[in-house]
Amino acid sequence: PTRVADGESMSVHAAALKPPDPEYALRGHLDPVTAVRFVPRGDELFVASGDTAGRVKLWDLSSRRPRAAWDASDSDLGVLEVHAHGDGESLLVQTRDGRLRLWDLARLADGGDAAATTELRTNSFFFARCAVAQGG
Repeated sequence: PTRVADGESMSVHAAALKPPDPEYALRGHLDPVTAVRFVPRGDELFVASGDTAGRVKLWDLSSRRPRAAWDASDSDLGVLEVHAHGDGESLLVQTRDGRLRLWDLARLADGGDAAATTELRTNSFFFARCAVAQGG
């Protein structure tokens, strides 16, 4: 492609636009990953990821290891979306079984059991992903 800067034409080669090499890889899902989101909680930063089998992992970025892993669906239907919710208090997970569930991040991050605190059934099963509106 050609770009114009200050009236001069200059070429930009595709090789010059390649993404940087990764710092590290988070390995652990056995099925394709369908949702990834940064999840801040206090002074800690996590990554939440979900896969096509409905499994969710909460990754500790300081150790680069999963802090928690659980099945977010009652079946092997996959995860559509993950979001931080409530200033890092909860993790919202949308699954292909038509449900939105909130999980207690403090319990998960401290090694507790994975039990949804809230569940909402929706009519969205496969394609429509949820979005979280930030309050202001």
